[in-house]
Amino acid sequence: MTTEQYELEYIIDKIYDEIDFVDVKPYSHNIISIWFRILEEQYGKGEVVEIINNTDLYDAGWGWIVDEYWEERDRKRQEKKAKKKKLKIVN
Repeated sequence: MTTEQYELEYIIDKIYDEIDFVDVKPYSHNIISIWFRILEEQYGKGEVVEIINNTDLYDAGWGWIVDEYWEERDRKRQEKKAKKKKLKIVN
């Protein structure tokens, strides 16, 4: 967990600064992953997913984050739906 709070635009700029170096510089994947972790902790996974969807990072190795995000949202939606259905039956 990070202790320093970063501005959203600062984090996004740092990620975009590294995108051109993916598969060119040896640590670009690590740097982007670290910034994604900070972004998720401070602003939520939706922000991470938005950047991945708006860039070529999905196909560069971060697509699993998007897939996992939507699977989790779908699972929560199904659980909520089942809970509502169960409440209707009880009432």
